[in-house]
Amino acid sequence: MSANHNSPLPLLRILLIEDSEDDACAFDRALAKSTLEAEITHHYKAEDILPSLDEIVLSYDVLVADYKLPGITGLELCREVIARDIPVPCVILTGAGSEGIAVEALQSGVNDYLTKDYQQAYLDILPVFLPQVIKRFKDKTQAAIARKEKEVIASVFETCLSLGGDENAFCKKLSESLTDGFPFPTSTIALLNKEKTEFSVLGKTGFNDPARVPAQIPTADIACWNFLLQGNVTDGSKASCDQNNESCPFMVLNSKTCLAIPVKTAKDNCIGIVIAGDSKVHHDSIVHTPSLQVIATHLGQMVERSRMEHELQASKALLVEAESIAHIGSWSYDLKTDQLLWSDEIFRIFGFDQQRFGASYEAFLAAVHPEDRESLDNVYTHSVENGSPYDLVHRIIRQSDGEVRNIHERCRHIRDDNGQVVRSIGTVHDITVQKKVEEQLVQSQKMEAVSTLAGGIAHDFNNALSGIIGMSQLIKKEIPEDSRLRENLNTVITSGLHAADLVEKILIFSRKSERHPQTIAPHVIILETLDILQASLPATVSLRQEIDPACGNILADPQDVQQILVNLYNNACHAMEDREGTLTVNLVRKDLSEKETTGRSVPPGPFVVLSVSDTGRGMDDSTQKEIFIPYFTTRKRDHHKGVGLGLAVVRGVVDDLNGFIQVESSPPKGSTFRVYIPALD
Repeated sequence: MSANHNSPLPLLRILLIEDSEDDACAFDRALAKSTLEAEITHHYKAEDILPSLDEIVLSYDVLVADYKLPGITGLELCREVIARDIPVPCVILTGAGSEGIAVEALQSGVNDYLTKDYQQAYLDILPVFLPQVIKRFKDKTQAAIARKEKEVIASVFETCLSLGGDENAFCKKLSESLTDGFPFPTSTIALLNKEKTEFSVLGKTGFNDPARVPAQIPTADIACWNFLLQGNVTDGSKASCDQNNESCPFMVLNSKTCLAIPVKTAKDNCIGIVIAGDSKVHHDSIVHTPSLQVIATHLGQMVERSRMEHELQASKALLVEAESIAHIGSWSYDLKTDQLLWSDEIFRIFGFDQQRFGASYEAFLAAVHPEDRESLDNVYTHSVENGSPYDLVHRIIRQSDGEVRNIHERCRHIRDDNGQVVRSIGTVHDITVQKKVEEQLVQSQKMEAVSTLAGGIAHDFNNALSGIIGMSQLIKKEIPEDSRLRENLNTVITSGLHAADLVEKILIFSRKSERHPQTIAPHVIILETLDILQASLPATVSLRQEIDPACGNILADPQDVQQILVNLYNNACHAMEDREGTLTVNLVRKDLSEKETTGRSVPPGPFVVLSVSDTGRGMDDSTQKEIFIPYFTTRKRDHHKGVGLGLAVVRGVVDDLNGFIQVESSPPKGSTFRVYIPALD
């Protein structure tokens, strides 16, 4: 089975163990229609490859096994591969509902798993999933080997670098260090001449008869030269060496194990060779290849250090860019020197000027929101005392613009030899947008629940109310004009009509009243409504109008615009009860950028903005969080002053118009409500 394409990507060799012919064919088709160039070898059961497991599996880039195989299961096969330290990643295929098997597989060391869903959606991700598994495996393996031999490599570099630029002494000492630090009794280091016709042996260690390794070796006499020239590591096998080359000294001296590592420049030009060998078989010799490659690379690139530094800077820039995209910064704090190091992204999150920032723990605390400062300081102090990590969310006040941001911070500590915490390291994630989205979701769920309940009872209540009002009006006709009962009936009818208006608000809030969206000029509706409302304006309040007739059209029912204005108008009037004030109504057009709509369920573009401002008492933060909840009110319960549905109705109508609301308020400076409705042109 194969899935081949004219692709520049390297061939991906896949060993598939699958007892279902249909699933195997589907697997092949999924890769065949992708841009991934792959070669698939299929077996129906694990027993087919067990006799030559090492040799077979090593020929592939990844092993993919179905869990439910006849006989030995896919998981048992993967466990055997892992137990033998065969350096090939394993992937388990499980059926839907087999999450427990997946967990067991991962705990056993399997690199990853895929769930066979009924829609076979797992096949769509194969072309991306498998290369990622292979890359992660290679990265992890190389990291593990690097950690294990880190001390050896450090010792080698320290010793060799102390010799300065003496190439001969460098190679000789390096050869001695290799036999001391790696499980190979012999080592050879040779550099290629400019003509690439001959190797000069500058270091050789561990040979009983060193003379058998000549000082000069023609490239034609190196059995693996053709592979080295291509930059490949060779292990002395038939696949990587010319077994008939009797002139190669290493074919004789390292008859069973011969690891040859090309010494390359940064441009991948082969300029030398590092050979580690033995007359005995080393089954795990290839495991040491990464560390030997590190040494060979250092040897080849020591004269090109400037390029390495350039690559380091490029890598740093990439990290900075990645942090910026993810809005995650990193920091390090030295407790002894009080030195605080921040990545560029943290400076952006906090709004600090890098040139002026004091770079101390105290300076950091000063940027934390005053209400969170003490608790954060206590958490960090306790964490340092116990050496335990922490994970918390707190607020900061950006130094550049005073904006409050929500921060998710993680921290862990580094100890010295005495077990004392000497350094703290951590990350800072700006989750302001995420928090806003979460709050909007909670609010939406509350509104939906209340809407469902309100809509369900409103119609029945309206029917009963119609009977009460109607019968009261009929009775009124039978009662004399000067009767006291007639006055009482007027009160009943007035209260009933008020209740009917309340029902209409409930129906609007629950989105169950009939609407007729159409293209309208909102400034016309606003001006007409203000003419009517102005008659009921308290004598202590003055009205200012700033209406732009060129603000554009919107798609809405005219009653929607009236409802929004009437409720915001009444809300502003109530906020200025028993005091003099100014009520300002403003209508403009504004184009919002992507940044301005971030965290909202609206796209960027042109909007008509209706603003209603008052100079009343204002609202604190806790009140602002509650104002759109149905039946919430800061006033004493009085049916003549409303029951807390006005702003909930506004919120519901604006949501239906695919808009959003902004509220600005701070006691005692009053409040401003801005309603953004998408413009049609």
